[in-house]
Amino acid sequence: MNLGYYKLWADIFGDSGDYPNEKIEEQFNLALATLSDRELGVLELHYGLNGKEPHGPGEIGEQFGVTRSSIYAWRQKALRKLRHPYRSKYLRRRPLAEDLSELRHGIAAMEQDVDALKAELRGLIDGLKLKAGKVASREELVDLTPLKCLDLSTRTQNCLERSGILTMGQLMSTSSAEMLQIWNFGHKCLAEVLGKLASYKLPMEDRVELQYGILDGVGR
Repeated sequence: MNLGYYKLWADIFGDSGDYPNEKIEEQFNLALATLSDRELGVLELHYGLNGKEPHGPGEIGEQFGVTRSSIYAWRQKALRKLRHPYRSKYLRRRPLAEDLSELRHGIAAMEQDVDALKAELRGLIDGLKLKAGKVASREELVDLTPLKCLDLSTRTQNCLERSGILTMGQLMSTSSAEMLQIWNFGHKCLAEVLGKLASYKLPMEDRVELQYGILDGVGR
């Protein structure tokens, strides 16, 4: 095992508490391949990587035709690049629990996306049924109108879509209490929705009673 890789790893991460990936040479080669030829050459000669013998900064400087201080500066620049998360992700080995936690979050996000797609598909199917059977009324057309037509803020729009609310009909059938249960959807978001619905003179059901208290509280 080439100890140069471990010395390089220690210079990159120091006493961070992490420890090297078990395939350190293979993973380092992935990260080193992203460096410039000059930076790679300096690291190879300094740490003795890829079959080369370790050299001091003076010897390396002679090969590159520069001073010792230039070699030191180049090496430090290369180390800073390798500390960047884009490259360092190849070099760290995380506990299994962290990998499992990340996997669970990814699965949860995918399930939300699937639910949103199902809701959108149901809306499209309902719309096709209306077109095939009869001319839709104004109320039916409003129900099928995509949520994005309300021109909500990005945060409000994303919160509602993540919860599967994609059309005006779904929005108007959702109570204020249910909306406030949506993650990251606060009273300001609810006030924005109420204001938009009111501006289009759309029914708000139970939200009417809460409208003025919430809108008054936003500005305080």
